[in-house]
Amino acid sequence: NVISAANDSASDYTKIKDCAINWTSSTSLNGAKPVDITDGNTWFQNNIITSTQTNSTSTNSGIQSVVFTLTGHDVYLIDNNFSIDNATTDTAARDLAFNMTGDSNTRFFVFGNTVIGETDGATNHLIKAFEFNTGGTSYVIGNLIDIDSTSTGKTQAMQVGNGTTVYVNGNTIDATTGDSDGEWLVTGTATVIANNNIITGDRKSTVGANVVLNQFVADDNETVMTVVMNKATPDAGDTFIAFNDEDSEIGDISGSGVAGVIAYNTFLGSHYTQIDLLPNETLEVGMVLEMTGQLLENSTHLAQTKICKTIASTKVYGVYGGTKEDVKSIKIKKGKKPSKAIKDKIENARHKKKEDKLPDEILDNEYQIHLSLGVGAGYILVSNANGDIETGDLLESDGNGYAQKQSDTIIKSSTIGKAVESVIWSTEPDTKKLIGVVLYAG
Repeated sequence: NVISAANDSASDYTKIKDCAINWTSSTSLNGAKPVDITDGNTWFQNNIITSTQTNSTSTNSGIQSVVFTLTGHDVYLIDNNFSIDNATTDTAARDLAFNMTGDSNTRFFVFGNTVIGETDGATNHLIKAFEFNTGGTSYVIGNLIDIDSTSTGKTQAMQVGNGTTVYVNGNTIDATTGDSDGEWLVTGTATVIANNNIITGDRKSTVGANVVLNQFVADDNETVMTVVMNKATPDAGDTFIAFNDEDSEIGDISGSGVAGVIAYNTFLGSHYTQIDLLPNETLEVGMVLEMTGQLLENSTHLAQTKICKTIASTKVYGVYGGTKEDVKSIKIKKGKKPSKAIKDKIENARHKKKEDKLPDEILDNEYQIHLSLGVGAGYILVSNANGDIETGDLLESDGNGYAQKQSDTIIKSSTIGKAVESVIWSTEPDTKKLIGVVLYAG
């Protein structure tokens, strides 16, 4: 150990500040501890700790940079910089920046630290930034964590042990492995309250019974999505998971009042599709799409579509619900990715008005993924082609890309859905309108 301390005073603090520790090993040292604190209140601030294992063939060579084993004390970890680099390919080593163990009266305040870690280990070689093994309450705020396993080892940015409560707020966390299973959070029966964290890398997690709140800020640091999870002992009618925007709840997964029956609210099922557009065609949200008879690029079951130009078409597939912009969420088979030139052209086209686009930019839908809304509570563009629409009327295609009232009340293969609001065309300023619909198209 470079630093070993034990201070059992109830009022004094062990203070370790402004230190630079460079620990390097080329031998087999399992669980090496550059800093080992076994008792006492501790203030650990503004230190730089570099831990390196240079021997790629050594075994039992895990690194634990800072280890706390305490009973009934407070620890402040503030503005420290940690670097772990383990070159060993050992499959069983364990690397940690902070290993924090204590009883129910032990608290850790982890603020503003930077942890950079990398290992070449495979299989069960594990690298972590923070490990909490305490029954007390801890706070992890404003830290930067970037841990990587270049091979098939495991990365866990934060592990929270059973019975522990941890508040995780405003951190930037990246956990990545060579086989894409890096985890930013791993818990047992801990309670974790996580807000406003930027989660990148592989974005995996394994959570136990009481992950109470997770709020994630998207990569652009602007778009906010909140996921509230209550999985401890919810009753049949309780909300299990709620999705919130900045103002209110926009959906949830909940019990239905009958045990074992789950409700998905609000429910709207959609499919990915590619849309064949002609140069003079413009997509509008709510337009009716019909199948072309071809499958989606790289798919064995999803249909290519076009704007529906057939009255009462039996090929209706759904309603245009928008274009996917976050291409990272779309998996494209190896060898099928568009070239950089094509991707640049598509990106440029997205920022142009329709009248400014070239025909080949409009036809680049081979590489654009759209949403076709198929089942559930959605919306649709209707026209006045077959008269006024009453609530409950069935809808079919009007031959111009919109929907019209179906003349009968029989659900058939051309039926798109059921109108949930009325339209009296004599009171409308236009001959088309976006209305609510219960979609049947599938």
